[in-house]
Amino acid sequence: MLLFENGGATQVGFLKFNFTKKAMTNMEAEHMLFALRTFSLEERGFEVNLNNCILVDVFSEKFFKAANIDLTKESTSKLCREIKEKWPLL
Repeated sequence: MLLFENGGATQVGFLKFNFTKKAMTNMEAEHMLFALRTFSLEERGFEVNLNNCILVDVFSEKFFKAANIDLTKESTSKLCREIKEKWPLL
């Protein structure tokens, strides 16, 4: 769900609901928020404030906000390299 200000004129962030059968870890939430924030920037052309990147884990009744983009970026890049090595046709 996209979040807007100014009567819908300015997109400022997003709200994502996660429906799973187990609670998300903090790192899983950070990776998902990083991916969504990156998509917003690269595909939609806008950079959102970290406070406006919200993930609701319905199972655990918790919400997460993006915290450390630099740390998550490094970790996500490493995981993507591992996936690429294991499945080069992806």
